[in-house]
Amino acid sequence: MRTDHSVFYRDPVERFVSGYRSKCENRDVDGALHCHEMFGSASATLQQAVVRLNNADTRRVDEHWARQSDYCGGLRQSLSHYQTVERLEEVTARRAAESLLSRVGIDASRLQGMNVLFPTRPGEVGGQGEHGSAHITRTGSGSMRGWVLEKCGGNASEAARIVEGIQRYYMEDYVVFGGR
Repeated sequence: MRTDHSVFYRDPVERFVSGYRSKCENRDVDGALHCHEMFGSASATLQQAVVRLNNADTRRVDEHWARQSDYCGGLRQSLSHYQTVERLEEVTARRAAESLLSRVGIDASRLQGMNVLFPTRPGEVGGQGEHGSAHITRTGSGSMRGWVLEKCGGNASEAARIVEGIQRYYMEDYVVFGGR
């Protein structure tokens, strides 16, 4: 079996919003705990969460909101050693996972849970379980921006400030993955 050092990353704003929806909107069994630990309230508003995120000690950030560039010992230094570096999006995630598994000699169709983690059609919910429907939050770029605008009561300038605050915190991710 061949090895392939791989990094799949998500757009940082989409990832933050997905984590917020999963944890702070009580979609996930352990969501309230993670939301409270990170943002000081089990039901922190989006605005409160972004302020707390930007004031957080980066060494103590919950893994759901940690910078992706901090994983794997610090990807700024090690990213060039990975054979696969790919942005993960809902519409491409299954194909990317199948491709990686194929390169290392694994038949994706034989993996238990593959359809839960990577539904065969985007928008489909694969089922319940550790990574079941609570983790599928529909936060692709178009729906995510609309969701932020809705959370800001339709105030476009407030929504822009929220997105800018999230981007500011995750700037290192944009730098590290920016050319991809």
